[in-house]
Amino acid sequence: MFDSAGQRARTEQKLSVGADKSVKAGGVRHRDDNAFFTHSRLHRAVGNMSRMLYSCPNVEVLHRLV
Repeated sequence: MFDSAGQRARTEQKLSVGADKSVKAGGVRHRDDNAFFTHSRLHRAVGNMSRMLYSCPNVEVLHRLV
């Protein structure tokens, strides 16, 4: 994708996972900061995959364009 589809904007991500004593995930927080250029309306909400990948009662996904 990086070679054939052009340059992807810089993305910084922070993933936090909380677990109980049985090591079962109880909460996930995924924050992604994406570089946003005025000449391109496309941005990647990369944190959305965390909503589908983790089976736990508390999931928070935060997106920020910078």
